[in-house]
Amino acid sequence: MTLPRRRLLRAASTTPFVALAGCSFLPERTSQTTESPDYEQLRNTAVYVGDDVGLRLPESVPRVSAPTNADLLVVHGNPEVSVETAVSWLADDRAVALLGDRAQDTWLDWARSEEFEDTFDTQGVGEAEPAPQLLVGATVGVRVTTYRKTWENQPNNDEIVAALDETMSDLETQRSEEEES
Repeated sequence: MTLPRRRLLRAASTTPFVALAGCSFLPERTSQTTESPDYEQLRNTAVYVGDDVGLRLPESVPRVSAPTNADLLVVHGNPEVSVETAVSWLADDRAVALLGDRAQDTWLDWARSEEFEDTFDTQGVGEAEPAPQLLVGATVGVRVTTYRKTWENQPNNDEIVAALDETMSDLETQRSEEEES
């Protein structure tokens, strides 16, 4: 059985309206917006990023041009930073983030130094397996604690910034708990 041409055209022209009319009865879906993350902790942290580190910070994160003005210093995992400088940063309650494949090796060199051991209560030094691509060291009271992050693949900029934000939040919590005890 064949439809007359007019009935076929009428049916074809109303079908999209019928299909669209039913959409209003579907539950509303939340649209996937590409909102930028908040980075709540980093918004309140002065961050210094070493010249040899290609990390891009969102505009909401305050960036400083000198390590002496920073609360968080992000340097290459194989930096040109002396042990004495690293110890003074940590002694001034600055967090030091080492980024790259040599982050753990550099941290262990610093932590096993005489200057480090004379300044901080280390409570031992350990290695992580696999070696972290991001290692953040900071003081909590009289001791130094570390936060390590490893990704399965090479991390992108957003993953590193998110890990720094999470680490700074955890550090803030630890420091608050230390003050209460």
